[in-house]
Amino acid sequence: MDGCQLCNGTRCDTPDPLLAYSAACTDMLMSGCEPWRDFCSAETAAAAQVLCLAPKDRTPAATTTPTAAGTALPPPADPCVLDSSQPSCKSYRYPDSAARADIDKLCGSMPDMPGCAVAAECEKGGSGVSPKYCAPFVLLATLCHDMPGMRGCEGYKALCYKAGSVVEQCAEQPAIPGLPTWSKARKAVFSACDDHPMAACSSCSSSDCPDPLASLAGICHEMPNMAVCADFWAFCNAAGVQDVAAWCAEDDSKYLPSMLMYFHQRTQELLLWKEWRPRTQGQYAGSVIAIVAVGVVATGLKTLKGALGLHWNHQRALLGAAAPSVTSIWLPRRGQTGELLIKAAITGVSLTLDYFNMLIAMTFNIGFFCAVIVGYLLGSLLFSHVLENYGAILHQRRKEAQARAGFDPELAGGLLPGSEDGTGKGPAAGEEGRGKRTGSTDEESEEQFRLAVEEGECNCVHSA
Repeated sequence: MDGCQLCNGTRCDTPDPLLAYSAACTDMLMSGCEPWRDFCSAETAAAAQVLCLAPKDRTPAATTTPTAAGTALPPPADPCVLDSSQPSCKSYRYPDSAARADIDKLCGSMPDMPGCAVAAECEKGGSGVSPKYCAPFVLLATLCHDMPGMRGCEGYKALCYKAGSVVEQCAEQPAIPGLPTWSKARKAVFSACDDHPMAACSSCSSSDCPDPLASLAGICHEMPNMAVCADFWAFCNAAGVQDVAAWCAEDDSKYLPSMLMYFHQRTQELLLWKEWRPRTQGQYAGSVIAIVAVGVVATGLKTLKGALGLHWNHQRALLGAAAPSVTSIWLPRRGQTGELLIKAAITGVSLTLDYFNMLIAMTFNIGFFCAVIVGYLLGSLLFSHVLENYGAILHQRRKEAQARAGFDPELAGGLLPGSEDGTGKGPAAGEEGRGKRTGSTDEESEEQFRLAVEEGECNCVHSA
């Protein structure tokens, strides 16, 4: 921007840094220009054109004659503007055309003032701002209350700030109550965004904040309990929420639901994605059903993982001696790699669903929190007995297979009753040792079954 080429943080190639500073602030008003703004607003800018006006705006005719006290004369206007203490000025009304001209001058110089945002909303019409706040004199009063030293406030100050003024319009049409000033709105936005970046922070930075009032409104609707929002909510209460609905009223199309860090009950909430945002009672009920279903599915997936483990162990038990031998505690056995991939996939999906439910519970919405709990309770009721029953069925099948095989480990590994084992021995050989091995085999099978069921139940309860 202008001025920065001549003088910056690394070098300053100008004999007059003040001119470079003024040129930069004239080109773009930003943080750091407050002293320049205060200086130029103390007098009419025409009184110091080189410092306060851009080159294209400097004209010889723009000068004014200072009074003996060093202040600019009030603009030539009605006698009441020149002397508002005259008794005849009690019922005086500042012309709307003059007020609009002053507003244009003020907002032309600083369009990011909150009062200018109100004026722009008034021009749109609609219900965003009450008509009483769109009166030209009210808007002018609001702007001059924020920046009384700026050009454009001479007439208002002459009418309402002068000692002994009798103009009733100043009391009848005051500034919008509680509206944050330009400085307070910006400081609140910067403070809030430094602590907790939010969606509204993207539209306001220290170098470019075109509408600090809108940014502050977005922040305070998203996190209403932040300390910096106290002045904003005081403004809404003082001015009337519906009278300044453009900023204070809840608007689904503009603001995200507020983040409440305590248990509460309301219909509108943001769940996981921006698109999942129930706004009606029906949508809320549908969301509750979906959350319950997530808990049921998550529990069912963990049960499935345990059941698959029991099934694969059962298949290996039926193979007996023909089952792949274990050679390492770290390397999977032959055929076990596919099982591990399936278990890992189920774990990933169930863990994702668990964390989805955790994030939903962290909304502190009572209905959604209860839905998370109910989902897991229903899942437990539906699936907690499945592993025990399935394990018992598999155990019974192994006992039947062993009975058919005559409790011979080799026969249990795949030889059918009555078949030859290559040694000339048939089922009779198994009958001879049945009584000797029955007790130990049953006990060993029961122990393996118990351990398998416990492992399956652990997989069902936990995510991984």
